[in-house]
Amino acid sequence: MTGLEAHGRYVRLVGTKRGTSYGYSLWELQVYGTKDSTGDTQPPSTPTGLKATGVTATSAALSWTASTDNVGVSGYDVLRNDTVVASTSTAFYNDTGLTANTSYKYAIRARDLAGNQSAPSTPLTITTSPGGTGQFVLAAAGDIAAQCTPDDSTCVHPKTARLVEAMKPAAVLTMGDNQYDDAHLSDFRNYYDKSWGRFKSITKPVPGNHETYDDVPFEGYRKYFGSIATPQGKNYYSWDLGNWHFIALDSNDFTTHDSLAEPPQLTWLKQDLAKTTKGCVAAYYHHPRFSSGDHGDNPDSTQLWQTLVDAKVDLVLNGHDHHYERFLPQNADGDPDPNGPVQIIGGTGGMTLYDVHAAHPATAKLLQEYGALKLSMTDTTFSSQLIGLDNTVLDSSPTYTCH
Repeated sequence: MTGLEAHGRYVRLVGTKRGTSYGYSLWELQVYGTKDSTGDTQPPSTPTGLKATGVTATSAALSWTASTDNVGVSGYDVLRNDTVVASTSTAFYNDTGLTANTSYKYAIRARDLAGNQSAPSTPLTITTSPGGTGQFVLAAAGDIAAQCTPDDSTCVHPKTARLVEAMKPAAVLTMGDNQYDDAHLSDFRNYYDKSWGRFKSITKPVPGNHETYDDVPFEGYRKYFGSIATPQGKNYYSWDLGNWHFIALDSNDFTTHDSLAEPPQLTWLKQDLAKTTKGCVAAYYHHPRFSSGDHGDNPDSTQLWQTLVDAKVDLVLNGHDHHYERFLPQNADGDPDPNGPVQIIGGTGGMTLYDVHAAHPATAKLLQEYGALKLSMTDTTFSSQLIGLDNTVLDSSPTYTCH
């Protein structure tokens, strides 16, 4: 072999004395020097083809043609109004948290491993759409159909179904335990179908623990709802409406998963959150992370809650505990934090109510009442109400702006 040439720099650290019997503890290492002009000094090519693939009132999805480099491109800086707001290793980025009806100028700059930077791309100016448009109403509840029918005056789920009908919702969300006690297909047909079944075509359900009690877990649930419940072949899926991205999860996975490996559903969730270009995000599932009800907090879903907090999800809906509880936006530890999701427990759809206990630090409202949730959404905001059986408003949230 002839003509081999190479150039490199390195730092050697030599340990002379262990701090403990287990090994060395390295707290900080700083290296200083001057730029080596004999190394890689060639910057990547300037990114081209910058375009917007989707613009909403609060977000802008961008893509561009990948740069080239003599060694390799390590990433891209996203400049908004001449200021770097993000870095990404891919040739696309979704910029969120924007202001409605506002113009923004974007450019992209490429980097290589040696720290060389390209010139910024040709700038692109976009204008977000006006805010406060795209209004729609959703209805929601969990823990719905006891084994009773409208002929029984004490049967509650037909009464909450009438509340839903009055809302004229664009979609109906159920937060699990749709049918009691063992959620056989015959139970769904005999009870749930005679009340909430009238909304089946617009229902976006998730299962609860009672759906697992069927002879074959989930069989009655899947056969009754059909592809509505498993549009992506799993008990979890996502869907969009307006500027909102909705994530329907099967929280049973987070109460029975014994492996040390990450649950496949959590991996899917992270990928789904990364792909959405919508400006507002809501998630709903059965078992709440925090609750002042009979079941209490659910530490098994800590990873799930952390993922939602990290992704700046705006709204989380739950059932399982048969009461109503609305929380202030809260962080991963359950403390009030305006950057966190608003969590609402709406296990008030018809099954016997549970006692409630001392409220959490972030609890805004705690009620032991039947009712259905009315969610009023726009492309940048949301608010909620609990409508009682007599059509009175039992609780109203503030209007929150999406993260």
